[in-house]
Parts: sequence; C-alpha cells; structure tokens
Amino acid sequence: MPGRPSEEQAAERMYRDQLISAVERADPDAASQAVLSLAASVQFASGDQLTLPGFGQPVPAIPTRGAAENAVLKALATAGGGTPAVNRLVREAYARCPDPGRLARILAQQGTEELDEVGPRLYVPVHPALATRFRSPEEVWEKLKGGPWLLEPKLDGWECQIHSGPRGVRLFARSGQPMGGKWTELIEAAKTVSAGRELIIESEVLAVDPRTAAILPATAMKSVGIQHKAVAYDLLYLDVDWTRRRCDERSTALRELLSGVTSDELTFTEQRHVEGLDTFKHVFDQWASEGYEGLVAKRPDAPYEAGSRTRNRIKIKPVGTVDAVLVGYSTERRAYLAAVWDTDISQFIPFAWVYSSVKGFDKATLAAARDAAALPDSVPVSIAGRLVDVRLAPEIVVEIEGDRIRPSSDYPCGRRQEGRGWTLHAPKMARIREDKLPIDATTVAEFLEIPPRMGFDPPRWPR
Repeated sequence: MPGRPSEEQAAERMYRDQLISAVERADPDAASQAVLSLAASVQFASGDQLTLPGFGQPVPAIPTRGAAENAVLKALATAGGGTPAVNRLVREAYARCPDPGRLARILAQQGTEELDEVGPRLYVPVHPALATRFRSPEEVWEKLKGGPWLLEPKLDGWECQIHSGPRGVRLFARSGQPMGGKWTELIEAAKTVSAGRELIIESEVLAVDPRTAAILPATAMKSVGIQHKAVAYDLLYLDVDWTRRRCDERSTALRELLSGVTSDELTFTEQRHVEGLDTFKHVFDQWASEGYEGLVAKRPDAPYEAGSRTRNRIKIKPVGTVDAVLVGYSTERRAYLAAVWDTDISQFIPFAWVYSSVKGFDKATLAAARDAAALPDSVPVSIAGRLVDVRLAPEIVVEIEGDRIRPSSDYPCGRRQEGRGWTLHAPKMARIREDKLPIDATTVAEFLEIPPRMGFDPPRWPR
C-alpha cells in the first residue's frame, strides 16, 4: 500500500512470515494467531472497519473489503504455496466462510486441498453470490443459449442474511454488518422456522405500509411507522453446508421450511420455472408491469457461488440507473464525483458529478459517510471543471438515475482510441445503497449499455 509508514509494512511482513512458518510447522494455533494479528494490524493502520472473530467464536467477520481483507487473503495464499490455484481456493473458501483464523488453522492442520471443503459457518455471514446484469430476455437467449431458468422478481429492499441456531437469530446486511434487533417480528418468525435446527437463509427485507399492506420503495425503509417483511429466496445452510447443492433443490427445501410459517414477516419468494424465451419474456413483462425492479434468473442445476459474479445467476432490470461509488467531493460546489468499476484496469473510473438530491435523513447519512471516507492526503485536482478538494476512499455506494449517456472529453469512463469518454446525462442521486458494497458497483461495460444520446454509439465490450 503506497504511502504506508515503514514500521507498518514491517509489522505486516512479520505476521505474514509468522503465518508461513506456522503452516510449515503444522501449528494451527500459531497460524490462527498470526493471521488474526496481521488482519488487526492492517486494519488499525488503514482504518478498515474489520471485525475479527475471536478464537473459536463464530462471530461476524469482515464487513468491508479493503486493505485488511486483501492482506489476509494474500498472506493465506502465500502460506499455502502462492500458486494461482491456491489463491483461488483461498478466496473461494473465504467467500463461503470469512473467518481468517479458521482458514489459517485448516492450512496448518490439513493443507490447501481441504480449503475446497470449507463451507458456511453459523453467525459468520457468507459473501453474497452476485448476479450478472443483462438488458433483456432476448439478450439472455442470444448470449447464454436459452433456458432453463428459475425466475424470481427483483425486489426493491435490503438484502438480509438470516442465521438461526443455538445462540438465537442474527440478521446480517449484504455488507456483513449486523442489522441489529429492530425487526423483532422477523426474528420471532425465523425462530419458528428453525425449530431447533441450524440454518442460514438469504432474504430481502421490504418496507410495508401498515395501513394498506402495499410494498414501498427501499427509500422508505427507515421511515417512522413502517412495517417490514422478509422475502426468502435461497437456503445456504441447514445443519450442513447447502451451497454446493443444486439451486432447485435449495429452493424446494426452503419452500418446505417456510410452508408452516403463519407470520407475514417471513415468506418465500414467488418463483417460476421457464424453458423457452416466450415464457421468459411474458414473466418479465408481467413483473415489470406489477412494479418490480425486474427479475433475477438462476440456473436450476447451479450451486451457490459465494462472492462470485457468474452467468449462472443473472438479473434483468431497465437500464438508466447506475450503482456508483463516490470517489471525490467538491466543497465549493457541494457535489460528489461518481465512478464505476473498470474491470480491465481494476480501478474506479469517474463518469459524472452529482449533487446530493436524496431526502432528509439520507443527506445526514451521506455527510457522515463522506466524512468517514475522506482521505487525509487529498491533493486538489480539477475534473470536468470542478475541483476535487476531498478525495474519498471508494466505500460509499449510491444509486444514480439518468436518462441517457453521452460522449464527453472531460471524463475517462469508457475512453479508448477515439479519445472521448462517456458521462451520464442529467444525473441525479436517488439513494444511498447501504445494502451494497463497492464490489457490487456497476461496471464500465454495464454503464456503456445504457442507451446513448446524440447519435453516438459507445463500444460494446465483451463481458
């Protein structure tokens, strides 16, 4: 990490070397202590919001993905041999169970091969599987060669991972942060489902109008007097690891688990099995007309691929919104510099300035997040006529609305040989995506699929 003091780099090297030595000696206790010390030291130096599990205590781990997490994964892979195959095993195991101490013990006791057998652990939130975005059912059929698919409506809420076991029910946000005990009815409903069994369920918590029972937008989630309802859509753990089982098998088991629940606070998602394009289009049009954001489609035979974005899980929703990361702030203009993820160079690339047009409490939340993400070594730089005098760590995810994209010489987003980049016309910040991580941000390729203005066609990059 550029700019870090030499003593911090020395501490990182020391703990990494201790981990490697412990793995070579087959000393699981020393390996676990070394990797936890490494993560804690990098967390302290970088300011990452990293919560480490205690020894033998399966508690929440790694709510953010920053310097501490990267240092841990790199050190574990190095201790296991440092090959690309080991690096893949470490990252996949960590996505299923982000407990670095446990992974270090497995490396020391059993070797790298056992990492492939690591599954979810109760009360340690699994990294969510990510969906690849497509524009239409026709594009899915063209690029992915048709069905079959399991379809679910795309809901406008907060993702919630429900863990239930001997220590009660715990709710975790998409980021891995505990969601607290404010949804007592949902917690009670989850207790009736588990009935003494250990389980991990993925769900979406929706805001509900208590008078009409109508589903409200996610922006109403924190409003006073709003009720909440969780719609469950995947089963990750039921006494044993279920992530490697088929999607349709997980769905059937989850539906059966929830069949005896009489509470409205926890229900099973609507789901359709489709084979042909005409049926796929009909379901998509129907759900769009009913006000859903779109749909999520899963391959019936696919496992749960934690932390990965694959073509076994896709989403279709109308383009025109961007999940962006804020990377800068102009104090003079009170505007934020928004960026999307460029997979080619692994960087966030700016595409627009946007003002904080979110409402009430969201403005206060955004200001607090901005202050927390501000980097101390900001060097003022001018982008598109505005001065970035506060650089922001890429932590804040917001949803930005706009009608079309257009070419621009001021922004580097999508810039190639022709020398122009692309920006979003009339961008408006719709809401803060507290339920999303920077890894979930829109990519440049997805951004360029928004219909263009002024007759210019952006490059259509391969996914």
